[in-house]
Amino acid sequence: MNTSEFLEQFSLIERKLLSMAIDFDQKQGLFDLLKYLQSNKILTDNLIILLRDVFQIRNKVVSSPSGISLSTDDVEKVHQIKQSLML
Repeated sequence: MNTSEFLEQFSLIERKLLSMAIDFDQKQGLFDLLKYLQSNKILTDNLIILLRDVFQIRNKVVSSPSGISLSTDDVEKVHQIKQSLML
């Protein structure tokens, strides 16, 4: 998976998470969204941990002018999240 594909997959995950948090103010950041979903017990703690990791990877991807190399572990985390969210 290259960085462009990663960002596409991340976008799908982000939209799904936002659809699960109907009354969440979307002007807040992604980590606030995770806190909201966790505090309302919408997602499991294990999934929250995976999502935090993927959010950090996403931040590295968008802040790097030349992109970053994604590891097999990074790609597997995206697949696990998509499977858990039924995407």
